[in-house]
Amino acid sequence: MSARPGGGLRWPAVTALTTAIAFVGLLASGVFDPMIGAL
Repeated sequence: MSARPGGGLRWPAVTALTTAIAFVGLLASGVFDPMIGAL
């Protein structure tokens, strides 16, 4: 999408960050789901 120089260097970081957030979200949902259900 971005044609600017250096834009290609940012996408691997964005992908890694998105993957990390998704993984943490999965762990958090697994841990906090019982707590949320108890509320």
